[in-house]
Amino acid sequence: MDIKVALARMIEYESTLLDAAVAALLEDIGFEAQRGDRVLVKPNLVNSTNAAVSCTNPLVVRSACRWLLDQGARVTVADSPRLRLRRAGGPRFRSGAGAQ
Repeated sequence: MDIKVALARMIEYESTLLDAAVAALLEDIGFEAQRGDRVLVKPNLVNSTNAAVSCTNPLVVRSACRWLLDQGARVTVADSPRLRLRRAGGPRFRSGAGAQ
């Protein structure tokens, strides 16, 4: 199996260029999402109480989800079953990119 990897150096994640950089990276590796495709985004959240130890910046996750949604994909963001979240009233992934 041929696995492609693409990297880009970003000075900071708050940049308006982040969406374009993430889109370029996904396109560089040849990732394609068609209208109606179901795509799981696994952001590698390792701790539900301390976002600082998460491995993927939430803004990068948001940009990836935006790109996928723009392609017409149905996006789910999920992670490890070891991530302990309270059931009622617990912390939830908050949508900022149209994901549900």
